[in-house]
Amino acid sequence: MNPRVLLLTNRSPVDDLATASPFVHDFCEALVRHHVDLQVITPRYPVERPERDPWVNRFDWAKSDRVLGKLSLWNPGDLRKVLSALFAGRSATTRAVRAMRPDFILALWAMPSGWWAMRAAAHAGVPYGVWCLGSDVQLWGRRIGARALIRKILRRADVLYADGYALSEEASALCGRPCNFLPSLRTIAPPARDPGHPLHGDRYMLNYGRLNREKGVLDLLDAMRKLPDRSTINLVLAGIPDSGLDVAGEIDKRNLDARVRFVGELSPDQLAVYIRHAEAVVIPSRRDSIPLVLGEALQLGTPVLCSDLPDLCELLGQYRVGTVFPVGDSASLARQLNVYRIPPSFSTEAARFLATFSPDAAARRLVADMAGLGVPGAAPQNDKKPEGVSCA
Repeated sequence: MNPRVLLLTNRSPVDDLATASPFVHDFCEALVRHHVDLQVITPRYPVERPERDPWVNRFDWAKSDRVLGKLSLWNPGDLRKVLSALFAGRSATTRAVRAMRPDFILALWAMPSGWWAMRAAAHAGVPYGVWCLGSDVQLWGRRIGARALIRKILRRADVLYADGYALSEEASALCGRPCNFLPSLRTIAPPARDPGHPLHGDRYMLNYGRLNREKGVLDLLDAMRKLPDRSTINLVLAGIPDSGLDVAGEIDKRNLDARVRFVGELSPDQLAVYIRHAEAVVIPSRRDSIPLVLGEALQLGTPVLCSDLPDLCELLGQYRVGTVFPVGDSASLARQLNVYRIPPSFSTEAARFLATFSPDAAARRLVADMAGLGVPGAAPQNDKKPEGVSCA
C-alpha cells in the first residue's frame, strides 16, 4: 500500500512555460517516483493551456492575474480576493480529504496553504507538514496581523521544513521548534537543439529570472558601467521586468548598449542555450534565500557569481561552484566580472551539489519523515542532511 499524500500549494505550474514556482512539478514527480499516491490542490489562474500533471486539481476563487502573495490586505478589492481564496481553498481541501482520505497532508507555504492543512489535518486525524518557502515567513511572519497565525500553523505541524538555511533559522525562531532544510530545485534539460553561441563567440555573463531592484539588476548594470574599456565581457539580461522598471531605458541611461543585451522572456530551450554558453550566471540579489537559478545553472554546466547573502555564502563555501562579492557593491562586482574564472574541479563540485539538492533527495527526506511519523506505506529511507558551512 502506498502512502496517500494531499499536497496543498499556493502555486503549481501548468506546464514548462510557467515561470512561477516551477520546482513544485519536479518535487511532485519525485514523490510519485517514490511510490506516493499524490493529489494536489491549488488555486486556478487565467492560463489557457492544458494541465500537464494528472495529480493537480485547481479550484476557482476570484478573477485575478496577480498571485495571492502580491495582493494587498489594505486594498479592499484585494482583500476580498484574499478572503475568497482562503475559503475556496478550505472548501476544496475539505472535498479532497473526504474523497482521498489522505495519510498525510503537506502544505507548501505556511499561508494560506498551511492554514488549509492545519484545519484539514485536525478534522481528518492525520499528521501534516509545512514547507516554508520565503514570503510566508520573511514577509507575513513579520507582520503583526499575520504573525500569530503563522506561528500557530508552524507549531502545530508534525514536520516543518524550509528551502533555505537562513529561512530555517527564522522559521524556527518564529515558532520555537526545529525547522529542517528541504531543498527546492527545478529540473532544467539541455536544449533539444543547440543553434550555437547566441553572441557569436563573444564572452558574456547571464542574469535571468525576475528583473527588479531587489534582485540586484541595477547593481549589475552599475558594475558593467565600471568595467575597464579593455574588458571583453558582455552581459545578457533575460526575463520579465517588474512593473515600473524600464530595463532598456536603464541600459541606455548608462551608455551600455554595446555591452549589455536585454532579450526579454525566453522559451525553456532558448534559456538553456543562453545558460550553457555563459561564462557564469550572475545572482546579484540584495535579499534572497537559495534561488532556483543557482541549481539550474549548475545542471547545465555553468558556474555562478553571487552576492554574499548568508545562504549563498554558505553554499559556495560547501560546494565550490562559484564566487561571491559583497551585496550591493557594484565596484567589487565589476572587478569580479572582469577577472572571473571557472572554479577548479567545478564539474565534480556541481555533481555533489546536484546529488544533494535534487528533487529526488527532497522526496526521499519527506518519505523518511513520514515513515518516522508512522504514516502507512511510507518506507524508511537513508538520506543524510547536508551540513552547512558558514562564510567567514
